[in-house]
Amino acid sequence: MRKSAITAEAAAALIFDGASVMIGGFLGVGAPVRLIDALIARGARGLTIIGNDTAYPTVGVGRMIEAGCVACVRASHIGTNPTTQRLMSDGAIDVELIPQGTLAERIRAGGAGLALQLRIFMNSESLAHHDSSWERGDGGRFD
Repeated sequence: MRKSAITAEAAAALIFDGASVMIGGFLGVGAPVRLIDALIARGARGLTIIGNDTAYPTVGVGRMIEAGCVACVRASHIGTNPTTQRLMSDGAIDVELIPQGTLAERIRAGGAGLALQLRIFMNSESLAHHDSSWERGDGGRFD
């Protein structure tokens, strides 16, 4: 049996503009550099990036943000990338900051094929009554 991998350019061609792309790495370490280079080279636009952070402007996902490939970021941390911060403040990209455990659970739930994520929702009134209810990831509630 012959095993072969596709090139980074071929992989980038499979990622359409506006797609959601989960990218690994921590502050650029472990990021798929060749795929990032190929997405920038092909001029990808409107991507939603799901990952731990946006690294630095010249490293990892930060390079995609600098190149204008990204419309939305879902990450735990953007503090080391002033470009991400500026674009978020200017309204040029949408940033959802997600606590690391919640991000990991969303990834796990998505990988398991779960359409929604359950989490305990407690407001001040329910805390006062020691009551809890469940909230679906889409904002609906299970009481």
